Amino acid sequence: MNERIEHVLKYASFYLGTHYKYGGRNILEGIDCSQFVTEMMISIGLLPHGSDFGAQGLFDFFVEPNKASMLPQPGALSFYGKNADNIAHVGLCISDLIMYEAGGGDHTTISFQDAIDRNAFVRQRPIKYRKDYFCCLMPNYDKYI
Repeated sequence: MNERIEHVLKYASFYLGTHYKYGGRNILEGIDCSQFVTEMMISIGLLPHGSDFGAQGLFDFFVEPNKASMLPQPGALSFYGKNADNIAHVGLCISDLIMYEAGGGDHTTISFQDAIDRNAFVRQRPIKYRKDYFCCLMPNYDKYI
């Protein structure tokens, strides 16, 4: 496995249990799905420091023509939504079956208590547990920004 993929998967594991916060941007105050994945990509130089992408923005950034149906594998990003123009959620694949995601919350999950009430946190889940699974994309881990 690529050394940078190993790094990002290990780093992501440190976020397990962090509570979900819609629009959250850090491990201390809470984090949402897109910022969780964005932070992982920043940590290995695939996105510049200070990047702030939503799930749709991450999809648009990493999608390459004719590669939007890649199979899940460690390091791939799993995307969820109605279609390529309506991506609503993103996770980080740790195997061909399992991902890490900041999930369980929605736009009303804005406090620590909200996250507790909804059981919303960074967690491990099957990649295809959501009915709106769209695709997986593999970032180019050999590229630096």
